[in-house]
Amino acid sequence: MQNNETTDLAVAITCGRLGAKILACEGVIWNDLCTVRHETWYRGMRAGILPPDIDRLACTVVPGPSLGKAILADYRVELSGGPNYFSHRYTVDSLEAAARRGTRRLYDRKVVEATDQVHYFITSPANGGGVDPAAIGLSGQELGGGAAGPSVRVKRHSQPLVLEQAPLAEFLAASQVLREGSAPLSPTEEDRENHIPIFIDDEVWQEGRDLSRRGGDLESAAIWVGRLLRDTATPELFMVVEACIAAAHATERKYSVAFSGDTWGNVRDLLDQRRRRLNRPHERMLGCIHGHNFTPDADEDGRPVCAACDRLATCPNSTAVASVLDFDWHRTVFPAAPWSTLGVWGFTARGEEVWQVYGLANGVLRPRTIRTISPPAIARIPSTLS
Repeated sequence: MQNNETTDLAVAITCGRLGAKILACEGVIWNDLCTVRHETWYRGMRAGILPPDIDRLACTVVPGPSLGKAILADYRVELSGGPNYFSHRYTVDSLEAAARRGTRRLYDRKVVEATDQVHYFITSPANGGGVDPAAIGLSGQELGGGAAGPSVRVKRHSQPLVLEQAPLAEFLAASQVLREGSAPLSPTEEDRENHIPIFIDDEVWQEGRDLSRRGGDLESAAIWVGRLLRDTATPELFMVVEACIAAAHATERKYSVAFSGDTWGNVRDLLDQRRRRLNRPHERMLGCIHGHNFTPDADEDGRPVCAACDRLATCPNSTAVASVLDFDWHRTVFPAAPWSTLGVWGFTARGEEVWQVYGLANGVLRPRTIRTISPPAIARIPSTLS
C-alpha cells in the first residue's frame, strides 16, 4: 500500500449553522490509518494472536454497517498472515486527521468560519461502493481525494519486535498507581482493556517532572526510554520506563518545544550508550514528557479562577492537557509504537502542579493510569529475552 492511496472510507463534514447538508467529503488515505493499523497489531499481540513482526501481516479496511444513506457506524481494520488473523473496530474519532484536513479546505474556501462548530462522520467515497454521492448532495468534484503531496520511493528497514519476558504479577505487587496530582485516580475496566500496564521508576518520574520544568516559563521536554515486556503467564504486554533523556538542543518557547536534528542525535547517542553499557540491546524510546509551564487563561471577565473556587476541593481548570499539536507530534514521531505514552506537566488556575499521561486507545490518545516502582524492586524481578 502507498501512504497517499485512498481507501474505501471517507469523512463527511457538516456544520450546524448551515443545516444538515454535507459540505465536504474528505477521502481517507492509508497514511490516516497508520496509527490504527499499528494499534490493531498491538491489540492482537496482547491477545496472543498476532506475531511481533507486523511486516508479515496484510492489512484490510472494511467499512462498517450503515446507519442511513450516508452514515457508517464504524469501520474495521483486519490484519492477517498465514494462520494469524485479528480485527478491531474503530469509530470516527480515529479519523480526526482526515476530518481536520477536510475542515481546513472549507475554511480556505470560506464555506465555514473559524468560530463554527463542525461535525463529521464516516462515509465512503464514490468508488467505495457504500454511498451514492447524489444521495448526500455531492458532485464528483466535491469528493476529497486525500490530496497527497509529491510521491517518493523509500526503502524501509524494519526488524521484528523483540520482547523480554517477566512476571507481570510481581511488577503489580511491587508497584502502586500514581494518584497524587492528576486523574484518573484509579484504573477502570476501560483503562485495563485499552492500555497495557506501564511502570515507571519513581526516581525517573521525578526526573521527568524536573526536565519538563527545566525551561522555566518556556516548554521543555524529555524522552522516556525503557523496556517492552511480555508476561510469563499470559500474552499481556507491559512496559517499564527506566530513564529520561533531556531534549537538549531543542527550541523552547512558551507554548511549544521543537526538537532539532541535534536533539534526536543526542537521544540516539545516549540510548545507544545505555544499550551497550547496561547490556540492554532492545531498550527503546517509550514516549515523551513535557511541560506546559503556564496557568490557564483568565475567563472573559478577566478572572484567573472561577467564581466557585473557594467551594471546590480541586481545581478543574488545568494546562496539563495535551493539545492538538501535541497529538499530531506524537502520532508523527511514534506511528509504529502504539504503546508509546505522552506525559504533560501543567498548572491549575490556582497555580497548583498537575500532570496527565496519555496512551493510544481507539485511534486517539486518551488519559491513562501509570504505576510507580522503585529501582530495587525492578532489579529483584527476573526478566529474560523471549
